[in-house]
Amino acid sequence: MTAAFTYREVESSVDPSKPLIYLWEIRDAGGRLMTCYAGESVRGAGRPRTAYARNVDRLRVGIPWHSDPTKSYRRIHHALSEAIDRRQVVTLTLLCNVHPGENINQIERRERARHGCPGQ
Repeated sequence: MTAAFTYREVESSVDPSKPLIYLWEIRDAGGRLMTCYAGESVRGAGRPRTAYARNVDRLRVGIPWHSDPTKSYRRIHHALSEAIDRRQVVTLTLLCNVHPGENINQIERRERARHGCPGQ
């Protein structure tokens, strides 16, 4: 059996029930940032808190991401899976809520640039 995906969530004042932008960070044992990923969730924190763990666990046992075999796991899923094997530290931070009238895609791009996340 493979090791399960685990992470630490950084405390924040973001309302997890509202649309939000989140940040995954993977750091080596010395604390050096290896990679990061900023994402969006219109339904709140449920997606980053549960879907990523499920996807990484499925990736690790060879289950396809979707029933369509042409679709594959995203780069962040592979990076999170590799973090398990490398015993790297994975954190999830809920960065900010997105309010009605704001463009969630624009805010996601801004946060991706602000945190220096590579192309998604």
